[in-house]
Amino acid sequence: MAQKRIIVNLTDQQHANLIVKLKYDGLAQTKFMRAYINAYLEDSKLIRDFINDHKEKNKVQNKKKRSKQARILEKKAENENKFGLKTCEIENIFDLIQKEHPEL
Repeated sequence: MAQKRIIVNLTDQQHANLIVKLKYDGLAQTKFMRAYINAYLEDSKLIRDFINDHKEKNKVQNKKKRSKQARILEKKAENENKFGLKTCEIENIFDLIQKEHPEL
């Protein structure tokens, strides 16, 4: 699997503050970024709340689009509770089926 690099432009002050805070928390920059990205991709409620707050404050999306996304996430949570399966578990099920029955 090829790895990709992500470059973030920060001011010298932002970079210095980030390094100090990461050192305080005992985290390397790469571990911090991987943890944040994984939490974002796994749809962590904390990250989702942060992103929604950011979008609202900075007018990234209109209110209608944010409301629609919120309804979709609520429906997703309802289905996960109803069937007891999360999206990643469903993907794993399909992987297992494919291994068991490659002809499908």
